[in-house]
Amino acid sequence: LRFGRLEITGQERMREQRIRKIAGLPEGETFSETELRRAETRLRRTGIFSSVALTEDEQVTAPDLLGITATVVEQKPRRYSVGVEVASLDGVSLTASWLHRNLLGGGERLGLGAEVTNIGSGLSGIDYGLEATLDRPATLTPDTTAGLVLGYKHLDEIDYALDSVTFGLKFSHVFSETLTARVGLTYDYLDGSDPGGDFTFRNLSLPFGVTWD
Repeated sequence: LRFGRLEITGQERMREQRIRKIAGLPEGETFSETELRRAETRLRRTGIFSSVALTEDEQVTAPDLLGITATVVEQKPRRYSVGVEVASLDGVSLTASWLHRNLLGGGERLGLGAEVTNIGSGLSGIDYGLEATLDRPATLTPDTTAGLVLGYKHLDEIDYALDSVTFGLKFSHVFSETLTARVGLTYDYLDGSDPGGDFTFRNLSLPFGVTWD
């Protein structure tokens, strides 16, 4: 038997075309239980669905196609979090984050985060930062996730003050259940001052990593 068309039920905001792209089911190729389970895993990995189940049709479609039905249940699209930490030495720290799991109906994850630290600290001034991330699964291949990151940070320390802006592009690829690799290109612009005067740094980096579990 060969894989037939993937039918989808239960989706609300997610586009069917993107679900098929993320699942990466090899329609027309010889049926494989391993490939079926891999497609399930890809859909779960997005974090969009609270439940994913791929089942084979009871009947074969002539001449040798076995249809697959994906039954999905979507999670709530948004998540919020806030945090407060109080320390006798470092003062008060405030954090907040907001996540949209399915921004454009294609599995895009938009994350916004903010933090303010050292409020009331007697050792240094107030530090604060903002960061935005956007991740898109099934970019280039079903197992590749692309991401953008944009961040700003202000540091007011005892011996220096610094403002920095970061912009980056990253890719993460799942080769197997045990091996994942990631690569990116990041640009940092840092402008600050210390007792020696003003300084400016521009950094271009190529972060790369491999995880073997």
